Amino acid sequence: MNKKITGFIFLGMALTDVALMLIMRYVPGISVSMLGRLFLSESIMLVPCFVGWLFAHENFCESFGIKKIKLKLIPGCMLLTLLLTPVTALVNLATLVFTENEAGVIFQALSGLPFFVIALFITFVGPFVEEWTFRGILFSGIRKNGSALQAIVLSALAFGLFHMNLNQAAYAFLLGVFFAVLREISGSILPSVICHCCINGSSTLMMWLAKDEVVTDVGTVMSRDNMLIAAGVLMVMALFTTTLAVALIMWISEISGKEDGVEGIFSEHKKDKSRVLTLPYLIGCGICVFYIVKDLVQQL
Repeated sequence: MNKKITGFIFLGMALTDVALMLIMRYVPGISVSMLGRLFLSESIMLVPCFVGWLFAHENFCESFGIKKIKLKLIPGCMLLTLLLTPVTALVNLATLVFTENEAGVIFQALSGLPFFVIALFITFVGPFVEEWTFRGILFSGIRKNGSALQAIVLSALAFGLFHMNLNQAAYAFLLGVFFAVLREISGSILPSVICHCCINGSSTLMMWLAKDEVVTDVGTVMSRDNMLIAAGVLMVMALFTTTLAVALIMWISEISGKEDGVEGIFSEHKKDKSRVLTLPYLIGCGICVFYIVKDLVQQL
C-alpha cells in the first residue's frame, strides 16, 4: 500500500472523529444514544480503512494482516497479557497525577447499557476493529514502505494519539509497541487481537465488579505518599514481568518461524534508510496532540 494512502487513512480518522465531536457538542438538536456512539466510534476507524483499501487495490487479507497462526500461540498471548499488566498499570498511574482515569469515565458513561452490550463492544468489537486498523492496514502500509521498527513505532504512536487523551494515549502507545512487535514476528494480527481482547475483557470485568466504586480521579482517593508506594511496588513488579514478557515474545518469534526475532527488527532498521513519514500522517498526529493538550489544560 502506498504510504500516502496510509497517511490519509489516519488523517481521515482524526478529522472524522473531531468533526463528530464538534457536531454533537455544538449543533442544536443533535442527540445520539450511547449505543449509537459505540457504533460511530468503530465506524470512524473502519470507513477510512476500507476506503483506503479500495484505493490501494490490494489483497484484503494481506492489507489487514489476516493470517492463520499456530494454536500453541494462543495461551502464550494470554500469558503475555498478564505479564504486561504491571507495566501498563504503572504508566496508567503516572498519568493519573495529571488527568482522570478515562477508562473509568467511559465505563460510567456506558453504565446505562446492559452489561453484555458493554462487554461485547469493549471486549470484542473494539479490539478487533482497532487491531484491523492499527496493526492491520496502518502497520501493513508503513511496513511495505519502510522497516519493521518504523512500522512498529509509527503504528503504536497513531494508536496512542487517536485515543485523544493523555491517560489512554500513554499506555495505549506502550501496548501498541508490544502488539506491533507481535504483528511483525507472527505475520498476523491474530496474536495482538487475542492480547487486546484479554486486556479489555479483564478491565471490563473489574470495573463491572467495582460498579459505583470505579475510580476516575486518583487524587481524590490516594495521597501522594500512597501513590509513590504504589508506583514503587508496580515498578519492581514491572521490571520482572516485562523481562519475562520479552522472553515470551522471543519464544513466540521462534514458534512463528521468525529466526532473527526481535534482534532482526533493529538490525534491519540500521540498513533501511526509507522515509515513511508523510504530511497527512503528521497532520493527523498534530490534530490528536492538539486535543490531548486541550483536554489536559481543561482538567488542570
